[in-house]
Amino acid sequence: MNRTPIRIAVVLCLAAGLAPDLARADFATTNLQVLEGWHFYDPSVGSDMRGGTMNTVTLNHFSTWKYGDTFAFVDMMEGTSREDGTKSHLYGEVHPRLFLNRLLGQKGDTLGILKDWGVATELNLGYGFQAYLAGLGAELVVPKGWQFGTNVYYRYAQLQLPGLGQVNTNHTWQVSPFWTIPIPSGKAGVLFTGFVDVDGVKKVDGKQGVEVMAQPELLVDVLGLAGGPRNKLYAGVEWYLHYHSFNKDLGAPSNLISAPQAMIQWNLH
Repeated sequence: MNRTPIRIAVVLCLAAGLAPDLARADFATTNLQVLEGWHFYDPSVGSDMRGGTMNTVTLNHFSTWKYGDTFAFVDMMEGTSREDGTKSHLYGEVHPRLFLNRLLGQKGDTLGILKDWGVATELNLGYGFQAYLAGLGAELVVPKGWQFGTNVYYRYAQLQLPGLGQVNTNHTWQVSPFWTIPIPSGKAGVLFTGFVDVDGVKKVDGKQGVEVMAQPELLVDVLGLAGGPRNKLYAGVEWYLHYHSFNKDLGAPSNLISAPQAMIQWNLH
């Protein structure tokens, strides 16, 4: 049975369920992404697929309010696991932030470079994986329409995968810069966006290493290019880059996994 249409329907229902909260936000945007990628041989995150092919449906949401912002997403990934034949799995994150400069009534930029700063938190849940993060976050002063920020966290995480046992990354750290840069190009607006997560990892035996996850995206406004409504439908590529010090120990062909993905993004609002 092909469950992909069912998953897409679930995503759309979730989007509709967000509507009451969006009305109370200062700003809110939600998009639906469909991706098809290759070379997913990545056991450390449960994405070690037969043939390397994996399809992903993602629901992304970002909203701001008077004293902070929230970013959240859910990935529904489909592909046959080389380890245990699993056909699909879910992964999600929620990133609430509270800006202390707004709470303190501070006017203007801090030190001339910080637009907002405060407490950053994050919850990650996935295939045998949990991570709880807390620390500091900041938005930098950038040109209008751009976004560039970073979060620095204390990180507690655990990973348990079938057949691989437990790999601990307990009591470590994470640094997470992110960006969105619109590139004007006539009717065909181009969007360069993405993030980089760098964190410490530790095995059960105490051996320590590092993990780097990056997912840059380059997208073209296809409806705008055709003379239709702008900022509604984008198409392009997302490049999945994941380095893990122990990936080869877990059976990966390399510690660095590089997986291109064709991508379509529909901005729901």
